[in-house]
Amino acid sequence: MNTQSQSLWKLLTGPAAPLIVAAACALAYANALETQPDHPELLLNSGSLLLASGDAARAELQLARALRVAPTPGSCASSANAASQRPAAASRFTPP
Repeated sequence: MNTQSQSLWKLLTGPAAPLIVAAACALAYANALETQPDHPELLLNSGSLLLASGDAARAELQLARALRVAPTPGSCASSANAASQRPAAASRFTPP
């Protein structure tokens, strides 16, 4: 394993790993929402991730949009309401 690979491995397995994964997921959701801005599950997942990472203001916008796009029972609306009630999840991605 070369030095660059070793450094990357240490980064991805160290204490910052959850933050790196959360940032990569947030970027993937942002890119997906550019092409599908009204996709309810993308909005729900993006909002849930934002909430878990402590960005409540942006999370609220994403989750509210998910509810507007798919407000019927059986859609992502009930899941979005449940996700918005889980503030304890924010501690998972809080930096040390």
